[in-house]
Amino acid sequence: MNGFEWLDRLPAEQQHQLYQLMEAVSDGDNELVEAMTPALLDAAASDDQAWVEVFVRNFHLRSLVFNREDVKQALPQAVSLLERAHREDARDCPQSVCASHVLTAAYTLTDPVGYAARREAVSRETLDGLDPDRVCFLCISNEVAKALIDQGRADEALQLIERQKQIRRERGIGFDPDDFARTESSALLAVGRHDEALAVVDAGLESGRVYRGESWMNEVGQLRSWILASSGRGDEAAAELPELGQVFRDGGFEIHRRLVTRLVADGHLASLNG
Repeated sequence: MNGFEWLDRLPAEQQHQLYQLMEAVSDGDNELVEAMTPALLDAAASDDQAWVEVFVRNFHLRSLVFNREDVKQALPQAVSLLERAHREDARDCPQSVCASHVLTAAYTLTDPVGYAARREAVSRETLDGLDPDRVCFLCISNEVAKALIDQGRADEALQLIERQKQIRRERGIGFDPDDFARTESSALLAVGRHDEALAVVDAGLESGRVYRGESWMNEVGQLRSWILASSGRGDEAAAELPELGQVFRDGGFEIHRRLVTRLVADGHLASLNG
């Protein structure tokens, strides 16, 4: 179950537009997202399509949070979306769960450590009773793990990830290396298991080439560079550093800032001041 089956009941042209919106978010085409969103929301309002409204707002917000990392707009819009998604006419929409996911991501963007306990609580509440068959199970599990890492509980995050994998195995459901690549590698890095972290992120990147968009691939590529820099392989990390224009398109500003700062301090990049 991917949570998008209900789109098949919509008119063909509307289906096409909504899938186009998803693809634009995945590819980091933020201009197209901004261009499409108002008309899609107007159409949903005129036809009283609450599920479509939640869907469109969710993907527009994902563009703001994950691609553009827009701190100013992210949190208020995420809170508003969560309220809308839990009204009677929308609460059964599969993307209502996504509203919780994007809210915790907005908290992370605003203050990852300060909001970590709240993120864990919101994510655990959402995860409780969520069918392991659903893609949302993976997303929310990752949010719990990230909140644990930001509270200095990386060992617990690794235990959680393994437990969630086992739950899916017991249900006869597979998972791909990219499903937990970011959080598992981050947790492994936090506990000093650098080689394992690199192996996990490499497997995730290889797996992600099949279905993941450019935005995801490029952000995880920066995580790979961070792992290299943290492992004393700064020259390799510097060689893989993406162009700034790519970061503006795909997101990952904060890890890029930290990565550049570290590489300059360690002498692997020339100072930006000359």
